[in-house]
Amino acid sequence: MSTISLTSYFLCSYDAPPETVVLENVGLPPGMPSAANGLTMLFGFRDAVSELQRQWKTAREKDIRLVSVNIQVDVGEMHRLRLGPADTPRFKFLYLDRLGQQTFAEMNRSLQRISTEADGEWDSPFVPAGFVTKRPDMVGRMIDDLRTTIFSSLELVVYRIDDPATGPRQVATLFSTKSVTAVEVQGVPTKVLFPEHLQLRN
Repeated sequence: MSTISLTSYFLCSYDAPPETVVLENVGLPPGMPSAANGLTMLFGFRDAVSELQRQWKTAREKDIRLVSVNIQVDVGEMHRLRLGPADTPRFKFLYLDRLGQQTFAEMNRSLQRISTEADGEWDSPFVPAGFVTKRPDMVGRMIDDLRTTIFSSLELVVYRIDDPATGPRQVATLFSTKSVTAVEVQGVPTKVLFPEHLQLRN
């Protein structure tokens, strides 16, 4: 079993933390929509800590408490090599940066079609170093589009977003809660819930 650690957060007053909170997508740069079919969180120690510090500073300026939440996910088999379309269906966790050229080609066709149909614009996320996107919402739509083929088992995906303030940084989008093994809320007794659309995929 391999476990991945994700980081989320919520805001509340210092005096009265809520009894329960439904997690929402972490904040992304202005004009950068999250995937509607998943829950987007922070990933990677350096990127997560840096973003939490920025969000904590903003919350402090508004006299609001930021509470971090650590989520552990059992991702099963980890992939080390660049995977082709015949290999990806057996994995429930993928790095979009670390896939093979044939898989990239299928993703590219899906993204180009979806983006053109949605708003007539196409800005390819494929760069020499891998996959960096300005449209995480299109990542979610691509996953759904390819769910019957190359992403049939996918529950969690990690990719980089093109953040104008920091440069490319990692985020993760969770599509199901069935492999979540632990949720740790830091410093308050609040119970954390997941959005209903994630639970319906279990």
